[in-house]
Amino acid sequence: MCRFFGLLAAGFLLVLPAWADDKKDPPPKDNPSAKEPATAREKYQAMLKDYNTQHGKLAAEINKAKGEERQKLAQKSTAMSKDFAEKFYKLAEDDPKSLVATDALFWVAQNGNGSPAFSKAMEKVADLAAEIPLPGLVNRLRQFRGGNAQLFEAVVNRADKDAKEPQAAELLVWVAERGSALPIGQEAANQVIERYPAHAAVTQL
Repeated sequence: MCRFFGLLAAGFLLVLPAWADDKKDPPPKDNPSAKEPATAREKYQAMLKDYNTQHGKLAAEINKAKGEERQKLAQKSTAMSKDFAEKFYKLAEDDPKSLVATDALFWVAQNGNGSPAFSKAMEKVADLAAEIPLPGLVNRLRQFRGGNAQLFEAVVNRADKDAKEPQAAELLVWVAERGSALPIGQEAANQVIERYPAHAAVTQL
């Protein structure tokens, strides 16, 4: 009898390690700690946070620095913006029909001047001006610094297309203010005055 129980115990010990190993390495799909790949929105938010953090630190250093050191820090800040512009543009390329792509392209067009991705992003933003819902386009342009003739023309064309919509006036005002040094900016100002004489911007224009 003792010999029987001894053999039984030995057999249990032989089986136990294999059972324990199975518990240590469950299939990945059953592993509650396994992380899902980051979504495009999560990647965008992470890059935006990273850029804002680095840019904020450099801006603080630039404000304190003087002379040659200040110039070096400014060049470093410009190089960083160009580097991030490439990353944001790549994110837009990976999912071109998504809202994240639109956000990323507008970011590059506003912050990536001088980078290889800048001109490509500006072209796509000009195309988007014809597609984005009008309220969304107006909101984006209010936060958008700069612009070029291609974008100004696209925005004016959109204003012509949606001339019966009240917010079309905001598009023309934006072009008139941001492109005042260009003929298209002067044209936009004249259109505001003619089409929307009661607009608050008429006096300034």
